[in-house]
Amino acid sequence: MSQLALAELYARQAPRARNLAFLLTGDRVLAEDLVQGCFVKLAGRVRPVDDPEADLCRMVVNDSQPPSQTAGAVRAHA
Repeated sequence: MSQLALAELYARQAPRARNLAFLLTGDRVLAEDLVQGCFVKLAGRVRPVDDPEADLCRMVVNDSQPPSQTAGAVRAHA
């Protein structure tokens, strides 16, 4: 993803992503950190991103889950 495309995505989607992260975590500071981390992950991707908005939303949801909750879900489905 080019820097310009990432900047445009940030301008359009960062407020929504922060709101989603806040709704999921209940912590505004944690929500900011989660969203920042998701944008860093998007910026570091080597392969093209077909739907960056959807990828961002998925990352926010996944990263908002406590590690013990996601690990338990993996064990339950294994």
